[in-house]
Amino acid sequence: MNIDIVTVAHNEEKMIKYFVEHYLPIARKIYILNHESTDKTQTIAESYGDQIEVISVNFAFSCTELSKVKSDFSKTLDADFVIVSDTDELIFPRNCVDILYTCKTEGITVPRTAGYHMLSDSFDFESDIYQIKKAFKDSHFDKKIVISPKVDISWTPGQHYIERHNDKYVESTDILLQLRHYKYINNSYVFERNQVVGTRLDKEDVAKGWGTHHLSSVSQQLQYINDMNNNSINLE
Repeated sequence: MNIDIVTVAHNEEKMIKYFVEHYLPIARKIYILNHESTDKTQTIAESYGDQIEVISVNFAFSCTELSKVKSDFSKTLDADFVIVSDTDELIFPRNCVDILYTCKTEGITVPRTAGYHMLSDSFDFESDIYQIKKAFKDSHFDKKIVISPKVDISWTPGQHYIERHNDKYVESTDILLQLRHYKYINNSYVFERNQVVGTRLDKEDVAKGWGTHHLSSVSQQLQYINDMNNNSINLE
């Protein structure tokens, strides 16, 4: 059972170790497409050995192009499944090999996921990230990011939806996996990441409303975080 992991990373030195350590036990290979990082992202990733391959990629950043880079690269792989996630997105259960093996034997090429924002206001990026249990269920993050590369698809900006281009797309009836999004785990980190992404959005992104939540004011961001906390649940 071969599972490859793909992400595009830009200045992810705070999250990259959690990403790598989460996926190493199940991955044949982790591909980190490094887009213009100027921090320690590459050094940290490469310290985990040959199971990690860091590839420099050059493209004019936009939400559309980002999704295309992920899609195009994942199609070059010969794995049974590819997990194509952002660096702050972790698939659960942590050992999902048996689930994906069952999918393969049953002809399922796209297992469904349920998306959650994990919540903490002051995670220190030194502790065990799995200690964060508070979560907000967000159907917009039911992203289909675990997929057989034989399925010809493209993701819409942000990877929230899929466009199908062949008949090999077979989605599971039931939700089989969780996608846990670890952005909202430190308020200062949220403001920092939104500023980084917001300054990279191109005119088309802004005109079409793609990624423009990164441009929200601090007060708007805090209100959004507060609303999620007020409607949160605990995950095991």
